[in-house]
Amino acid sequence: SYSGQLHRSTDGGESWTDVDGSDGEYWDLAWHPQDENIVYALKQAGRWVTYHRSTDGGKSFQSAGQGLPIESDSTRIYRGRFATSIAAPKRIWVLYGGTLNDTLGGVWGLYTSFNSGETFNEVCCGEVDGPEPPNPDTNPNIFDYSINGLGLGQITWDMIFAVSSTDTSLMVAGGIFPYVSQDGGRTWKVADPMHYDVQDAVIIDTSIIVSHDGGLAEVHPTNRNVIDRSFGICALEVWGFGQSHVRDVLTVGAYHMPTYVRDKSLYDSTGLADGWYPWSGADAMSADVNPDDDRWIYAKPWSSVRGDRSRSTQIPPRAVPLGIDLGYIPLTNVAFHPNETYTIVAADHSTTSIVRSTDNAGTWEELMTFDTWISHVKISQQYPNWLAAIGDGKLMV
Repeated sequence: SYSGQLHRSTDGGESWTDVDGSDGEYWDLAWHPQDENIVYALKQAGRWVTYHRSTDGGKSFQSAGQGLPIESDSTRIYRGRFATSIAAPKRIWVLYGGTLNDTLGGVWGLYTSFNSGETFNEVCCGEVDGPEPPNPDTNPNIFDYSINGLGLGQITWDMIFAVSSTDTSLMVAGGIFPYVSQDGGRTWKVADPMHYDVQDAVIIDTSIIVSHDGGLAEVHPTNRNVIDRSFGICALEVWGFGQSHVRDVLTVGAYHMPTYVRDKSLYDSTGLADGWYPWSGADAMSADVNPDDDRWIYAKPWSSVRGDRSRSTQIPPRAVPLGIDLGYIPLTNVAFHPNETYTIVAADHSTTSIVRSTDNAGTWEELMTFDTWISHVKISQQYPNWLAAIGDGKLMV
């Protein structure tokens, strides 16, 4: 918990008591599938993740885990996750991600216990106990953006690990993307594309359900096809939007979600329901569509881009650099001249300036530079020579 220790409830969560001696930060907790007295815990201890076990229903925890990694000066474990299965109640699996010399990162190892967490054996991956250069076949980096990567992706933000409730050879794990193993974790294959940042997973029989920043997905255990299961779940936080003047076209920038475009005349049979199309990236603070020519989108789905929409549903919008930086978090907008279709005014965070383009973001000129930061800019629709902007804690006209 954020209070820095474990809490315990014996009445279904109506009341809680502190667990003595449990001060610290914890990554994961797991109950023994059959024995309510046995509880497992993973605790962050400086540069290491330590394993603890309780035999009194979580009243107290003791350091344990013979066979698990041993800390050294050159190594670091960033996170770990448990998995248990009712199919093998005395088994527990621990998956670690870490680094060697703070440079080479990936799967530290997958370990399993056959005696309810008293001792462990290594299951995978690679030739040594600890991080080593990735190999797609024998040591895939299931945490990085690339299976051949040397990093940990966003392991302290997103990490999943689960074992099937009926077949302990079926597993799912990952960080940015989910990977499926059908041989108990010795080899892994990536699932088909889905929303980035997988957060949790469960395998009931052979049904692999993965949660991510945008909802739920089901992964087929054999061919790893993905079916979206998010219908009815409100998991999209809108940060900004824009709308065309000519047709019913809407663009949306969303937290941890793609930049969306709604155009029922074009996308009614693709993407999401009711004409929505998930375009690209994530975390766009806002998204604008040219009000007179809705072919063009302006947003920051990771980097600031201008999107050129094709009239074919088979061709995604083509993204080219916008030429300015729309910034991250300040919800910066793009403003359009009411009479000149391709005249645009925007806030450029790379120069802390209000800038203008008269050729649809082909080139830009600075209108005014602020000292530290800028946020919004608006053009009067009735008197287009009048502009208002927010920056340096001031409203400028």
